[in-house]
Amino acid sequence: MGKSKEEKLFRYIKTGSLHRVRSLLKKSELVVNDIVDANGRSPLHVACILADDAIVRLLLKYDARTEARDHAGNTPLHLAIKYGLETIDSNVYYDIVQPMILASHKSILECKNLKGETVETLLKKLKRNIRKENKYRQQRLQKEEEILRERRAAMEEEKEWREKLRHEFDCENYCYERFDDFTPESAYEPYDVWADRILHERREKLRKMNEEKKKVRKECKSDQTESEAYIREKTRKLESEHMEYIQQMREKCKKSKSSRLKLCYEERCRSIFQDASRKESLTYIDIPWPCEGGAEKAVSLIVEWAQMEESEENQRKYLKEQQVQWHPDRFMQRCGSKLSEQDKKQILDRVKEISQHLNALKK
Repeated sequence: MGKSKEEKLFRYIKTGSLHRVRSLLKKSELVVNDIVDANGRSPLHVACILADDAIVRLLLKYDARTEARDHAGNTPLHLAIKYGLETIDSNVYYDIVQPMILASHKSILECKNLKGETVETLLKKLKRNIRKENKYRQQRLQKEEEILRERRAAMEEEKEWREKLRHEFDCENYCYERFDDFTPESAYEPYDVWADRILHERREKLRKMNEEKKKVRKECKSDQTESEAYIREKTRKLESEHMEYIQQMREKCKKSKSSRLKLCYEERCRSIFQDASRKESLTYIDIPWPCEGGAEKAVSLIVEWAQMEESEENQRKYLKEQQVQWHPDRFMQRCGSKLSEQDKKQILDRVKEISQHLNALKK
C-alpha cells in the first residue's frame, strides 16, 4: 500500500529533498497548515528542527503559519532558536530566524510554550551567545594573524642577518687584503669570533621568540578549551532540561488520566447509588467498580485517587467515604433490592473483597 502525500511530504523534508518538496507542493493540493504529525508538528516545525533554511523559505512561500503550536506548545520559531542555541550557529539566526520573524506578526515574540518560554526570551539568549561566539572567533583570528606576522618578521630578520653576515665577510676579506699592514691587531675583531658572537645573539633572540610563541599558543589553546567546555556544559544542561521536561509531561499526562478516571468513577457512583428512580436490575457490569481486575488493584487505584487530594485530612476523608460506600451492609441497603439474582453472589463477593482491602488500610 502506497504512502499518503502527507507522509511523503514529511519524509522529503526529513531527508532534505528540496526539489521533491517543491514538486509535491506544486503538483498536489496539499495545504501545509492542515498537515501535522503525531507530535502535532507541522512541516514548518520539522524543517526548523532540522535547520533546513531552503525548505523553510519554500514553506513560507506557501503561507506556512509561523504561530502554529505542537503538543509542547512550541512554535516553529521556538524550535529554530533552540537549534541555534545548541549549535551556537549564527547562520541559523540570519537564514532561518530572521526571515520567519519578518514573515510573522509582531505578536509572535510573545508566544509561550508549555515551559513558559517566550520567543523573545529565547531570541535574546541566542543573540547574546552569537555575540559571545563572534567575539571569541575575532580574538582567535587576531592571535593567529599576530603569530603569522611574527613568523614573517622572523623570516625577514633572518634574511637580513644572512645578508649582513655576507656583507661583513666580504668587507673583512677586502680589509685583510688591502689594509692588513696598517691596521693594529687589537683594532678589529676576527671574523670567527664575530660570527660566533652574532650566532649566539641570533640564537638567544630566536629562543625568546619561540618562548613568546609558545605562550601565545598556550593562551589560544586555553581559550579553545574553555569554549569547548562551555559548549559541553551547555549541551549537557539542554539534555538535562529536555529529560526533565519529558518526565514532567509524563507525570502530567499520568495525573490528568488518573483525574479523568476518578471523575468518571464518581459520576458512575452517583448515577448508580443515588438514583432512586432506577427500576432495572443491576448486573455485574452495571456496578461502578473502580477498574477492571481484582479487588487489590481497585483499592490501589482508590488510594492513588485519595493522594490527589490537597491535604492529608481530605485524603483520610476520601478513604473513609470509600470504606462506607463499599461496606457490604451499606451496599445491600442501597442496591440489595436491585441486584440481578444471576450476578448477586458474584457482586457481593467482589464488594466484600474491596471492603476487606479498604479496612486493611487502617492497620
